[in-house]
Amino acid sequence: MKREFSEKYRKRLIAVRERLGLSRGEIAERMMTPVNTYRQWEAGSRSVPGVAVVAAESLRESKPAVKKPAGRLTKAPARRPRKVAAKRPARKPRRR
Repeated sequence: MKREFSEKYRKRLIAVRERLGLSRGEIAERMMTPVNTYRQWEAGSRSVPGVAVVAAESLRESKPAVKKPAGRLTKAPARRPRKVAAKRPARKPRRR
């Protein structure tokens, strides 16, 4: 039963991608999914979650709604200079 759903989902993913005219890499990027995972879904070597089909069908010709940030969003905080401890005099050996 689970295998039947996965096969239907796989076919729907392929149909959506072809309808939009996108490559596997482009649709994976829009879905914010690793390309290898998407390829495995289409190949049938990995089961397709239903939410992936819904996400693919909700895509339009426009750019993705969520963009990945490019680099850091803010500057890294300035580091404080390291405190250098003053050298202590050598200890005297203990008497026994």
